[in-house]
Parts: sequence; structure tokens; C-alpha cells
Amino acid sequence: MIQQEIHDDVVTFLQINFPQIILHGGAYEVEHISKDGDVSLLLSGTCSGCGISEQTIESIHNRISDIDSVESISIEIV
Repeated sequence: MIQQEIHDDVVTFLQINFPQIILHGGAYEVEHISKDGDVSLLLSGTCSGCGISEQTIESIHNRISDIDSVESISIEIV
């Protein structure tokens, strides 16, 4: 699968499963996708300093396997 398709799949996944990120003033950016399907994701805006951001990260990690083309995901709050 090409990297643009993986990017689109990750963004769609976040929009459907984690709308609260945007609704609460946060943002996400797919920073990098390797050829092997390893994704680097940045969370920003109100995610920085949010009391439940760690739970959101854990939930993303637990559910990212819904996307077959993603091998792993690393998430950083900026």
C-alpha cells in the first residue's frame, strides 16, 4: 500500500474513532510513514496538558490494528 493511502486511512480512522481530539481543540498530524507501515503521529493543541491525553494515546495504540496496513504507531504530544 502506498504511503498516501496509509495516511488517508489513519486520518479517517482518527476522524471516525477519536472525534473528541478535534472537538476539544486538539489536532493531529501524521508526521511520517515508513515503507514498512510504521506511523509517527503528533498530537497538539489542547492535547498538550490534557488530563486524558495518555488514555487517548493508549486507546489509539489498542485500536490502530483496525488498519491492516499500519504495523506500528508512535505518538508524541507537542
